[in-house]
Amino acid sequence: MNQTVARSTDDDLRWAMQVVLASPVVCFRWSASNGWPVIFVSENVRQWGYTPEQLRLGQPCFAEMVHPDDLDRIGSEVMNHFTNGDASYEQEYRLLTADKRVAWVVDRTQVTRDEHHLPIYLDGVLTDITERKQQQLRVAEALAEQQRLNQRLEAINNQLLQSEKMAAIGQLAAGIAHE
Repeated sequence: MNQTVARSTDDDLRWAMQVVLASPVVCFRWSASNGWPVIFVSENVRQWGYTPEQLRLGQPCFAEMVHPDDLDRIGSEVMNHFTNGDASYEQEYRLLTADKRVAWVVDRTQVTRDEHHLPIYLDGVLTDITERKQQQLRVAEALAEQQRLNQRLEAINNQLLQSEKMAAIGQLAAGIAHE
């Protein structure tokens, strides 16, 4: 019976790992200690040019992977979540891939705390949302261009109305002068 349970657990673990590796998300466990050392990261972190071994060795460390423009905000938000005692949180930020490309991710994290309610582990998933962010940027640019065109049309329309008023006044004056 115990051997059957052990085999079932091993099978379940193997199936779970296959699901993780087939998915676009990267699973992780970081220690909530100085330097945020990686305890575990799934193999599909390779999509960003890193290996699990590199990350477990702190090469690069988490702070070097986060886009410099996002690093202070991310750190501040995490500290706020820790201070508030949040059990989980979600963040969007940019990661730098090993070849220095920018990848947008959504980070969904669960916080494991000790008996004093201090965070000890961060467990979660990173989902690459770069394509969605690029689409949002294209939509925002198209909207801004549409607004610029609308402003130009409004200005031209106002000029046309002004010209028509001036023409009407001119006709009125010519009619009065003729009388």
